[in-house]
Amino acid sequence: MCIRDRLWKGIEFQRLISEKAKQQWQSNILREKNQDRSIKMWTKEKRERQSEIVKNTWTEERRARQSVISKQTWTKPEYRRRKSQITIDLWKKDEYKNQQVQSNQRAWDDPEKRQRAKEQSLLYWRNPESRQRASQISLSLWMNSEYRKKQSLSSLILWNDLQYRNQQVQSNQRAWDDPEKRQQHSKKLQQIFSSDQLRNKVSNFVKDAWKDPTYKELKQQQSRLQWQNPEYRENQKRIAQLRWQNPEYKQKMARARERMNLIRSNLEVKTELILQSLSIEFISEKQMGNYNFDFYLPDHNLFIECQGEYWHSSSKKKSLDAAKHTYLNKYAPDCQIIYLWERDFINPEFISQKILNAIDGDIQIKQFKFQFKDVVLTELSVKEKQANSFYSIPENFLNSFHYAQFGRSAKVIYGAYLGDELIAVCKFATPIRKEVATSMGYQPSEVLELDRFLSLIHI
Repeated sequence: MCIRDRLWKGIEFQRLISEKAKQQWQSNILREKNQDRSIKMWTKEKRERQSEIVKNTWTEERRARQSVISKQTWTKPEYRRRKSQITIDLWKKDEYKNQQVQSNQRAWDDPEKRQRAKEQSLLYWRNPESRQRASQISLSLWMNSEYRKKQSLSSLILWNDLQYRNQQVQSNQRAWDDPEKRQQHSKKLQQIFSSDQLRNKVSNFVKDAWKDPTYKELKQQQSRLQWQNPEYRENQKRIAQLRWQNPEYKQKMARARERMNLIRSNLEVKTELILQSLSIEFISEKQMGNYNFDFYLPDHNLFIECQGEYWHSSSKKKSLDAAKHTYLNKYAPDCQIIYLWERDFINPEFISQKILNAIDGDIQIKQFKFQFKDVVLTELSVKEKQANSFYSIPENFLNSFHYAQFGRSAKVIYGAYLGDELIAVCKFATPIRKEVATSMGYQPSEVLELDRFLSLIHI
């Protein structure tokens, strides 16, 4: 054992050396001078020589002893803060950054060093405590909005480098071509996303990211570049075909489509209101096999599909509609289906009659007695949207039952309620013709005219 090793075993000697180093390092001028001198002296020959010395003296005993010392040192917040600041100051220097990049590149180009680094990384990540610690550090960093912005900017800069992007694509392709790695990756993702809490966190993070115009534009640009590649398109098509051959995947996608329909289309909202006015029980988004149907009337074995003119006129959508109809005829031959087209909704009465005719007229119009004192008038607002709808209560009411729908902007709207049911709407707006107001000596803004009136009660 050399004299230096014997001295370092003494606690008092270690303390004295440590105190002396601290006093010297508190001088910014001395610290910067030492850093600059270290960078200049750290030549290739010296690095190789020092590396050999460390390898020869880095025994298991010394490694264990140094590990204990390092852990004890890192428990001190002041030490961690100081080391962090030193690192930040170093990385602000372009010369230092270039040296580090070149050094890392040389190390990575060496197959032996690369393999050793991979093995060390695997050993580290196989340790549950190491994974937990790394996870906590990562989470604490991502809680810092400034850190997230820096990482996002770094990613943008890297992905704008075509050479880097191609390297990543090739690396991912090599990994994906290995069936064993692909299977491992799939299992790992399934384990990770089995946690509802994590899925929600990832979902919220992605939503926040897409609110950033720069990120959104970058992702769209990447997608366009990928889809311009014929090989990529063909590969995606093949993957989609394989997925859809799996019955479990079909059922999963059907349920996903059902969850996505939380906000109904305007036609579906109108149909729902008409069915409610006819006192017909219905199920929205009824799943049959791999398909979803807009409405199902269980008492009458009737399916209803609401068809937008533009969307359902495309060849792709026509094929899907035909497939749904064929499936229904094959697996539910006792059921019937009717299609309500967008043009039919100009006259809501026509929709009502079409539904009544489809169920063979076995629906009875509801009759009841009431007194006008039971009717409650209240002012309605178009600013308060109905749940799961793009429209307010008066808009949905007039769009569903009035031949001219809601029409222009309203100044005042009143609704008549019988219990909890809206039975009539009265809408006032400014006069279409100014003469209506000026002929009476008023300004147009001082006069209201009856623009819409609709009642579902026939006396």
